[in-house]
Amino acid sequence: MNPALLVPLVALALTQSPAQEPPDFRWAFGNTADAAWVAQHEEKLEAIDGWWKAFEAYSPELEKVLQGQHLATLEAWMQEHLASLDPEIMWEFGPGLRGGYRLVLTPESLYSLRPLVTTLIERAPELPGWEFYGYRLPENVDLLEAILRARGQRSLEDTRVVVKAGVNHIVDFEFQCPDFKGPDDEDARSAAFVALETLLGEHDLNVWVGYIDVAKGDGASGVELKDLRFAFTDVVDSIQADLPERPLAEESLEDASWTMWEPKRQADLIVASSPLPAMWSVAHSGSVFSSERFSKNHETFCYVKLQIEESPESDTRLEQRSHFEDALIEALSKDSLGALVGNGTGLRYSYIELALTDVNAGIEVVQRVLRELDAPKRSWLLFFDAIYQDEWVGIFDETPAPPR
Repeated sequence: MNPALLVPLVALALTQSPAQEPPDFRWAFGNTADAAWVAQHEEKLEAIDGWWKAFEAYSPELEKVLQGQHLATLEAWMQEHLASLDPEIMWEFGPGLRGGYRLVLTPESLYSLRPLVTTLIERAPELPGWEFYGYRLPENVDLLEAILRARGQRSLEDTRVVVKAGVNHIVDFEFQCPDFKGPDDEDARSAAFVALETLLGEHDLNVWVGYIDVAKGDGASGVELKDLRFAFTDVVDSIQADLPERPLAEESLEDASWTMWEPKRQADLIVASSPLPAMWSVAHSGSVFSSERFSKNHETFCYVKLQIEESPESDTRLEQRSHFEDALIEALSKDSLGALVGNGTGLRYSYIELALTDVNAGIEVVQRVLRELDAPKRSWLLFFDAIYQDEWVGIFDETPAPPR
């Protein structure tokens, strides 16, 4: 297959419907005791399986379409069949890593659709000559200029890049070129974004990339574009080198130094503390959060939110939270399922922040413990990760949706 086939299809994929607000529904952690949710979930699974059956049946004809680059035929078929799952899922065809073809299905920056797309890819059939991915893959630098042209971006020839660790576990980039107009060159900045997505792949772009700056200069202190991924990997490795080797559930965080905050800009939270200040700061900053940046043991950072039902006096609030907190940590630590990584008290709610090594098993423990302790009915497990921004778990079956 001609690798250049990827180029026009990238441009085509971007011509689909513009991004809108993500739908308000839970996919990953819905209430299995709620018949309406179960019915909706099953209906969507049937639609996913129907999509793959249609794709499998069409695949011999699809290969002819790709070889002939009949893009209008391809776009019409994808719009007809894929839009029924969700109109915000973008698509892209290209050469497979092992030969044959690949299909990428991605919600791009609509992170709340990531759990659905994960299920979509997990249910893909084993189809000879085909590979399926939920993120755009890294591409060879030799394709970069063609991809930039296909997306209507300026050339990045003679560009070098300074790659460095940023604040709070991100990687920052400065693209430098003699032809750039300066730090306000939006054309250069837009091309730099496309270059990072192309050379790093969509997953690493979403998880690790922080500031993308541009500057007029010869880039003497930077690396060539062909070496950008290597420089990026070195910086990520240096960030991860400072992370605990073991899951936090196996560390003695109680003996660690805890940082305390008195947030001024958060509507409810009055005081909070955590032994992981970088993690806490990003989680509460409103920026895109990924647990992957703060754990190399596949932990998921989340928090229990409980409505305060008794006296608003600070001692009573602390006693209430400690009562639930101690029981949760004792139960989670038995099988190294989770660790306490922060807590807080607000005007109406108490907060217990956790790092779970197994989300589903951890959810079961959290629900069981809080139910046994007769926690407030308005109690939830919520998540910091952007991909779970619309997800929540009610502690009780009758727990309503949390306030946002």
